[in-house]
Amino acid sequence: MRFSSVHSPAFVQLKHDIEANPRRHGYYLIDAVACPPILSDPVEADAFLDQLFQRLDDQSWPPPSERPSEQSWLDYEVAADQARRHTVSVLVGGRDIGYLAPTIPKPEAESMWARFVSSFDEPRRSFVGMGFGNRDYAFLHGVVVVGASSAGILWIAESD
Repeated sequence: MRFSSVHSPAFVQLKHDIEANPRRHGYYLIDAVACPPILSDPVEADAFLDQLFQRLDDQSWPPPSERPSEQSWLDYEVAADQARRHTVSVLVGGRDIGYLAPTIPKPEAESMWARFVSSFDEPRRSFVGMGFGNRDYAFLHGVVVVGASSAGILWIAESD
């Protein structure tokens, strides 16, 4: 399946606004692609998410035969409020990653989250805990939101 990039002015502006707050020892992974909604069949959904997540990650993946197969990508789905709390905390940074001061003030991070999630049509599904980004960094956290017609990643790879 091919996923085409989404370059809406609002998403481009959001990416610019987030990247205007550089990480001390890391980087952002922010992207959006057009895609169909997640299929209802769990096997088909997992195959779709495998392709989507590979497209959104900035690292090469080993072939499926060399990856763990005990879990489904659907096991990483979380409720919208949990995704919001997690992503805001990651954007803020600060003490959670060993810094004295936050990278982004919490009210600004909340606004960025709201702008990010609103980029994707309902129904939306949120996924966290996958560990995308360069594994040379200690902290790999963020969210992938999959909506009715597009999906996006807001991820941070960072070390203390």
